[in-house]
Amino acid sequence: MEDPVISEESNISSSETPATPTDSQEAASSQPAPISSRRETVNRNVYIMLDVNHRKVEPKDIIEYEWPVKSGDRWFLQEQIGELLDIKSFSRKYPDFTRRKVNHEEREFLEWNFNVHKLLNETLLRDMNAMRASEIHDMMQSDFGDIYMEYKKVVSQREREAQLEKAKEMEAIKNDSVKLAELRRKAVQNAVDFNKDIQNQRRNERKHFWDIQTNIIQSRRNSWKVMKPEATRPGPYPVALIPGQYQHYFKKFSSEELNRLPLGTVIESSHLYPAVREPSPPPLNIAEQDLVRFEREEAMRAREATLNTTPQSSMAQIKQGRKLIAAYDSDDEENHIY
Repeated sequence: MEDPVISEESNISSSETPATPTDSQEAASSQPAPISSRRETVNRNVYIMLDVNHRKVEPKDIIEYEWPVKSGDRWFLQEQIGELLDIKSFSRKYPDFTRRKVNHEEREFLEWNFNVHKLLNETLLRDMNAMRASEIHDMMQSDFGDIYMEYKKVVSQREREAQLEKAKEMEAIKNDSVKLAELRRKAVQNAVDFNKDIQNQRRNERKHFWDIQTNIIQSRRNSWKVMKPEATRPGPYPVALIPGQYQHYFKKFSSEELNRLPLGTVIESSHLYPAVREPSPPPLNIAEQDLVRFEREEAMRAREATLNTTPQSSMAQIKQGRKLIAAYDSDDEENHIY
């Protein structure tokens, strides 16, 4: 058994003995270099890219917009709502919600009017999704009441600021007659555009509407046939309550119409069948020689018509041409005989 006193003395003596230079060099080579000596190998010009920077979304940053413009459909960005409400996956938590991809034109609209490129990083901007505003409002009101109240305060503040800005512009315009005339012209043009859009929707999209109070489907009058007042005015006997009872609404049929009605058997049925037409004449078979002769005669008539205004000296040419045609005809007849 080793004596503890002797072992302690040996440890003390070994710690007190100075280390030689060779021993210190060997120890330095065997141990790793300190951090201070390795600082030169680290690249200090490495920056964190903007894509990985995280910015907390607040109610004042939420964008609610209308797309397409003047369509009445309002949308939220899923990325902003998910970050605000701390929802990782809308498709799992709210699978019935309406969502769609944001196209390129819509993205440019958001960047130009709402500066969405300053609110979201480039990674989220590449793949943005839009969700219907009515569904998000109902969800936030029922599940996230506190956040929804903050958002409503932000919306009311935005509207108040917009009204104040518009009031300042109106005060500045009142003293400028040129700007006032320009504003009046723009107001008239806006009214014209609004009426044009309303008429277009009423003509093409909203042809009918349902009146809830009366349960009547209203529509334009010119789309239906308008009857005479005598035809729609009810009489003392409008309808027969029992078979054979006298009523005003009846029609008198002529004998020809009764023969065509299927009352047991149809007597006159000629109108049900197609009209009888005579057969077409047989096709005409024209020989090739006759066709050539006909073309020559047509050419000669056209030439005579063009030379009607020529002097008498050109009549010899016409006679010579007729002789040539007669010679050609005689040759054709001989060839036909042989």
